[in-house]
Amino acid sequence: MAIKLYGAVVSTNTLRVMACLAEKDLHYEFINIDLSNKEHKSPGFLSRNPFGQVPAFEDGDLKLFVAFDDENTDVKKPLKKNEITLPIIMAIKLYGAVVSTNTLRVMACLAEKDLHYEFINIDLSNKEHKSPGFLSRNPFGQVPAFEDGDLKLFGTKIIIHINLLVNAKRLFDARPHVSAWAAEILSRPAWVKASSA
Repeated sequence: MAIKLYGAVVSTNTLRVMACLAEKDLHYEFINIDLSNKEHKSPGFLSRNPFGQVPAFEDGDLKLFVAFDDENTDVKKPLKKNEITLPIIMAIKLYGAVVSTNTLRVMACLAEKDLHYEFINIDLSNKEHKSPGFLSRNPFGQVPAFEDGDLKLFGTKIIIHINLLVNAKRLFDARPHVSAWAAEILSRPAWVKASSA
C-alpha cells in the first residue's frame, strides 16, 4: 500500500515532511487538507491525527503524526493501536560568535521557543568562519548558521522559499552573494522536488 501524507501546502511542517520523503526517495500520495475550511478538525482527519494538526502520515495501518504538547492542557488523548506520536526533537547545532548581535538574537528566539541546541562558538578574530572545516558545512561562511540533523540549514530553506514566493526575489537578486547563497541552499534535489509539489 502507498504512503499517504495528509497536509496543507501552506504548512511549513508539511513541507519539511515532503522534503524528508523526497530526500529518502520515498514515493507517496499527497492529500491536501484545506485548513481554511477546517478539514483538519473533521472526523476523517481526526481519525488520522487526534490532535487535529498537519501533517499526518499513513503507511498501511501505521499512522504517524506530530503531537505538540500544550503546557496549559492536562488532557492527553489516548492513542489507538498502530498510532505513534513523534516528539519534535531536533539535534540543532548553532554556530555563532558570542559577540555577534545576530547570534544573540537567534539564541533568544531559540530560548523563547524552548528549543534545545548545542552552541559552537566561532572565533571571528581567528577567522574560524573562513576555515575549511566550517566552510565545508557552510560554504558562504555566514554566522550564525544552523544544522539540524541530516537536513542542515533546513529552517533557512523554508524561510528563503517563503520570501521568494512573496515577491522578495528582487531583494535577493540585488545582492549577488545573498543570491548565490539562496540558490545553493535551494538547489538540493529533494528540496526542489518537495517545494514544486
